[in-house]
Amino acid sequence: MKFHAVAAGVVLAGLLASSPAFALTITMEPAKPVPIGQAQTFRIAKVEGAVGNVLFRWNFGEGAPTTPLPDRSATHTYQTAGHKTVFVIGEDDAGMTSASFTQVVHYPLTSIPPRNSSSIFVDAAHHRVWNVNPDSDSVSVIDGGTLKRMREIPVGDEPHSLAQAPDGTIWVANQMSDEVVVLDPNGGAIQTRIALPYASQPMSIVFSPKGVAYVSLFATGQLVEIDGTSRKVQRTVTLGPTPAAISVASNGRIYVTRFISPVDHGEVWAVSPDTFTVAKTIQLAEDPGPDGESAGRGVPNFVSSFVISPDGTQAWVTSKKDDVERGPNRDGQPSDADNFVRAIVSVVDLKTETEILEKRMDVDNRSNPVSVVFSPLGDNAYVLIMPSNWIGIYDTYINIQLGGIKDIGNAPDGLALAPDGKLFVNAFLSREVIAYDLSESLASHDQGAPPPLARIRTIDQEPLSADVLLGKKVFFNAADSRMSGAGYMSCVSCHFGGLSDGRVWDFTSRGEGLRNTKSLLGIRGIGEGRVHWSANFNEIQDFERDIRDSFAGSGFMPEAEFNSRKDADGEYDPFGAPAAGASKELDGLAAFFTSLNKVPRSPFRNPDGSFTTDALEGRQVFERAGCLECHSPPDFTDSAAGRLHDVGTILPTSGSRLHGPLTGIDTPTLKGLWQTAPYLHDGRAATLLEIFTKYLTQDQMGMTSSLTQIELAQLVEYLQELDDVPEPASPPDETPKEVQGAFRCGACELGRATRAPLGAGGWAIWLFVGPALAVLRRRRSRN
Repeated sequence: MKFHAVAAGVVLAGLLASSPAFALTITMEPAKPVPIGQAQTFRIAKVEGAVGNVLFRWNFGEGAPTTPLPDRSATHTYQTAGHKTVFVIGEDDAGMTSASFTQVVHYPLTSIPPRNSSSIFVDAAHHRVWNVNPDSDSVSVIDGGTLKRMREIPVGDEPHSLAQAPDGTIWVANQMSDEVVVLDPNGGAIQTRIALPYASQPMSIVFSPKGVAYVSLFATGQLVEIDGTSRKVQRTVTLGPTPAAISVASNGRIYVTRFISPVDHGEVWAVSPDTFTVAKTIQLAEDPGPDGESAGRGVPNFVSSFVISPDGTQAWVTSKKDDVERGPNRDGQPSDADNFVRAIVSVVDLKTETEILEKRMDVDNRSNPVSVVFSPLGDNAYVLIMPSNWIGIYDTYINIQLGGIKDIGNAPDGLALAPDGKLFVNAFLSREVIAYDLSESLASHDQGAPPPLARIRTIDQEPLSADVLLGKKVFFNAADSRMSGAGYMSCVSCHFGGLSDGRVWDFTSRGEGLRNTKSLLGIRGIGEGRVHWSANFNEIQDFERDIRDSFAGSGFMPEAEFNSRKDADGEYDPFGAPAAGASKELDGLAAFFTSLNKVPRSPFRNPDGSFTTDALEGRQVFERAGCLECHSPPDFTDSAAGRLHDVGTILPTSGSRLHGPLTGIDTPTLKGLWQTAPYLHDGRAATLLEIFTKYLTQDQMGMTSSLTQIELAQLVEYLQELDDVPEPASPPDETPKEVQGAFRCGACELGRATRAPLGAGGWAIWLFVGPALAVLRRRRSRN
């Protein structure tokens, strides 16, 4: 490395500023990264233009400079990790000059690299890159050298992640076809389909150092272990709601994120590989704030990745942060674009398995980070923020952003780093993998944004219509200033994958009140009626109001179109002139919402997908209680009729409807209830059972006050099993057939596969429902 009069540091700058021009130059020998505690020798390869004798002073980036000596080498042992700026100052009879460079000092690396689940990975042995295409039900294979796609391979319904087994085969977790598919690594032929429980939604997959696969089951709340040789499920552990990303440490310890968090903290489960039990639940703390433009309060939610550094000392955890403490009904402050949701990265100390809260990073003006990849030494981290179409480059030792790469396609959801320094990004909505050369960044020379090496098309044929694809891109994109002025928000901020975020927000400043986030799945846009708990929109295009008022976006409608829809008070009137046709982006958003026409299948059903006997009997309870009056099939709502109902749930905190009186609540669909806890418009009911036993005990919502414990349990069971799969014509066999990976709940004596609901409150249902159903079954067995 050759440097000409490089002045760095206050002292050096002052010395050189007073020196005359000179010809002395110094050329350094390259210095490789070094681990803590290992001596490093620095050498001067060449000195040119010297006048007389030359003395050298060294500053190693920690502590005082050395005494001037004629030696052209110096040795130093570092005790702390970091990017150390090393100076050598040379002085001859005519003046002085300097050279400087960055010395990487890292923690010792683990003997076995940690592994994490991802939507994309590099097969280094074959120089290939594999990625999933969830909308196309396929995976793609890319030549890592030519950066050309080799093939696209159909695999199953909505592949979410993939990993490579020790034998080289590629394993793909298909979320909506409840299976893991094993592919030949060369031709891509399907070798095996490993069936997993009905409606379990396998989400992430990763292999351990011992060659077993771990798969998170998002819908049933479990982690399964599959033998890599026999390809059979070996063990199962129940974790809790919405297990998502998986990481495996070098010692085999398994970490699984809880995607939708409890109301007051985030969670990551640490699982022992020996006992295959939850050894610890790591909590991600609610941030105490205060609120501001570049930081704020909030609870980590949508916890999407847990990635372990190569040295095994820490893990970086990506999530959003929900500021649910803010609002006129809560702290008296209205929500704003800076303090509603924020993007954060949390740091967990893996020795103690606790979060280091002071190291948490608020990523300013960005939305929903989803993944991280570390440099091979762990000194840099590359944080992927999906809705912002952006990668942040961070120094992991001081947790400071060094640079960033923007405009990385649409909705990038995964990163993979190749041994040659190429970074591959899976941009699933622009249907491409984008390759970047990170060699300058990895060498700590330049953290500027490199240009793409290639944009590689991943699919042959677009599976979505043009308007639905446009709307889906709008749904995700927080980088578009029309959607979000500050860059924090898009529709995905509260509805990742169309789901609810499990939060109750204070929308009083929006002219509403406390509102429980609804799932978008299955409602078909306005297919079931008007939108929101207060039925305050009759078109999806009316979200233009929220985009402008709450997201601080400039909006998608032309200004004249927007202004023409204002009422006498200057407020946007969603029931005024039709908004359809005013913006192609809003029309596309409406088309995308309409395409969300199914709720996920209920995992509470029998392993063959039929209704349980208890659910069939619960249907009779449902009908006797008069629930059909408002919740009739096929949509199980009367929203389309334009009715609002006050069933005794409206409180002062329920607020208004479009700044006017709130006379009733729109009837929600009952389909998909298993995944939408908490319940009621303000989320006060943690479980379905609480609705009837705690909040509406006087027959305000059906004639339920006289139901026995067993009848209530059957009613809840029926509600938990409602989805879009047609009800059977006749009752199923009392003891349905087994499938691989069906899991028994001995504590509840349910006699069928345990079906853990997505919502946090759903787990508590079985504390009440399980014993009642067990009693009923014991009675039947005696008869």
